[in-house]
Amino acid sequence: MKNLILTLLVCFLYQTEIKCQNWFPIGAEWYFNFQMQLNYPYHAYTKYTVQSDTIINSMNAKKITFKTGNSGKTSTVFVYEENSKVFRWTGNEFKLMYDLNLDSGDTLDVEVIKRLGCDIVSPIIVDSVNYIQNYGETLLVQYLSCSVNTPPQNYYINYKVIEKIGRVENFIFIPECGIDIEPWVSLTLRCYKDNDMSYTSDWWSVFCPNSPCDTIIDGSTNIINDWYSQQIKIFPNPCQDFLNIGYSSSTMNKVVLYNSMGLLIDRYEPDSNFINFNTESMGNGIYYVVIETEDRIFRKRIIKL
Repeated sequence: MKNLILTLLVCFLYQTEIKCQNWFPIGAEWYFNFQMQLNYPYHAYTKYTVQSDTIINSMNAKKITFKTGNSGKTSTVFVYEENSKVFRWTGNEFKLMYDLNLDSGDTLDVEVIKRLGCDIVSPIIVDSVNYIQNYGETLLVQYLSCSVNTPPQNYYINYKVIEKIGRVENFIFIPECGIDIEPWVSLTLRCYKDNDMSYTSDWWSVFCPNSPCDTIIDGSTNIINDWYSQQIKIFPNPCQDFLNIGYSSSTMNKVVLYNSMGLLIDRYEPDSNFINFNTESMGNGIYYVVIETEDRIFRKRIIKL
């Protein structure tokens, strides 16, 4: 409640600089990366578009269509926003996805689906709240997490929610425990755009700079996803206090470490075919390392215990 009052007050006092955001304007588009598994490493995208206003269960909802890859099949989802809370229609009821009134330490009251051996899941907690400037727009950002116990290890699932845009990991927020999703392989936001603003995610800016949101990534591009190559050695993985990375074919020009939300943790320029770095101070969870060589870019997932 205090965060809502503060947000409304800020919008009132600084309305020329900070705008209270309008979710789901007609024509708004989201582009999420999508790996076509049958044509690896072919990357297409899923495009969501706000089509129209509608009424569901007496609520002023939005009809949003989406299409993935070249399947030709168009699907529909219904959502609505009220007082900085966003809900999705399940077919029977509206369920909460986001609540931007929450402040640091608050709990997001949504259910986490447990499957694939998931044992214990903690509540989803708001770790921190921040604001970003995006082409003249001031957008609130929530960083969320929950701890998961999947014997014999514990780890954290992290979420990033941006006002008006939503979660960067996927459009629909149905938290699941045990699903292995690499953020630059599948279901990660590339871009958002509407008549008033546009937003490009950090990882899309890094890996596909100046590329249109609807870029098709295949072997002809400079982005080569070689997950199964035996030339890259990363050990131990899972790691605790240190991590070794070796590349047998040539020199590694750059090694970049990201957390599970795609935020930059560290970067190295080893100029060699081997690097060892300390991971003792890193929190437990899933991380991603990007290795650039003279002619290839490799992406690997690592787990810190």
